[in-house]
Amino acid sequence: MRKIYTLVVSVFVVMAALLGWFLPLAYFNVNDKIYEGKQASLDIEQINLSYRDDMSMNQKINITNYEYYLAEAIEIDKGIFIQEDEIKQIMSDFVSDFAGYKIDVSKRWKATPNLVNLSNRGTIVIWEVQVWLNNSWKFECLLDDKTGAILSCEFRFDYYDVYTNEYSDYDPDWNNLIPDIENDPEFSKTICERFGNALYNHYSKQLSAKLISYTPVTSWADVGSNGIRLVFRDSKNYTFGISVKVVLDEYTLSTF
Repeated sequence: MRKIYTLVVSVFVVMAALLGWFLPLAYFNVNDKIYEGKQASLDIEQINLSYRDDMSMNQKINITNYEYYLAEAIEIDKGIFIQEDEIKQIMSDFVSDFAGYKIDVSKRWKATPNLVNLSNRGTIVIWEVQVWLNNSWKFECLLDDKTGAILSCEFRFDYYDVYTNEYSDYDPDWNNLIPDIENDPEFSKTICERFGNALYNHYSKQLSAKLISYTPVTSWADVGSNGIRLVFRDSKNYTFGISVKVVLDEYTLSTF
């Protein structure tokens, strides 16, 4: 009987000790989780409070061209104004408009929103978008979260396929991007014009912009390149410009 009594007492002493140790620990753990949750909410609130995107399209294009925004960029889970489904549609429309046939961008693509704090100039979100097209052609784009407008973009032939982790068996060929384009005797100029028209349609839709200047750039002709300079006026009566350049031998078509 004495042994049973001693055993019961020992059990209760151990339980009391354990409760005395774990209850305060559990309490502090729960409080820590609550604090972390409040801190996360506070961070989100601070982002929302600091978000002040009143920059012009021209300012945003300049930021992406010089790429200094990358040092200040923080990857976030989603956009403020637009999300992936909308961007997917914008990209599909633009690429299809340029190439002249319907292109499905939903299977081989990636879109990442980046929060960029520009100190007293405001806070903006820029999407980095990558689309893998037919026969090793790749389309890369920086997109404005507020308007869904292209800030800079590039088509280029990419020997390495990130999906298969293999190098392409295809040879660089503009015809794989735009069917029969190399049959055009001035296909360098034609590519630029098609790209300019695609940008015009894009900005008309996203910004209600009007084209006010279209100027061929001839200074690159001696290096097998072609280009145009386009200037637009948006619905707020602000002007912005973007240039297009094609380099045939390097199989690139880009804006700057």
